[in-house]
Amino acid sequence: MPAQLLDGKQVAQKIHQQTLQQVKQLKEKGITPSILFIRVGDDPASQIYVSMKDKKAAELGITTHTHILPSSASEKEILSLIEQSNSNPKTHGILLQTPLPSHLNEPTFFQLSLHKRMSTDFTPKIWVNFFLAIFQVLFLAHPPASIAC
Repeated sequence: MPAQLLDGKQVAQKIHQQTLQQVKQLKEKGITPSILFIRVGDDPASQIYVSMKDKKAAELGITTHTHILPSSASEKEILSLIEQSNSNPKTHGILLQTPLPSHLNEPTFFQLSLHKRMSTDFTPKIWVNFFLAIFQVLFLAHPPASIAC
């Protein structure tokens, strides 16, 4: 089977349209999707990518909040913030921007699996579209990785 060229911009546009519709349906039910971005330190590329994700989320009608921790933050501090945010019913997604400062063990966060209350309206399909729409830039560039908690 020959390789097939994927038009990332076209795929992203389709995903954005689907996500806009799903966000509209959620808002009609009184649910405003919200995501928390956590950035640790002052990595310039991470600053840019969190800003781009924030802008894309706003275009899609998704509320965002960004929490910036100092580069000296401990693993315990980050986990505590994630746990606090995870218990907030108005936060539907948490994204920890990487790379993390060198003293932190990134695999710890990749293995993190926190269960959160989710409305039955937030089906896996919506989550996939939600995250793909925000991170469509991953198809067009190679930004730092992110960890969705």
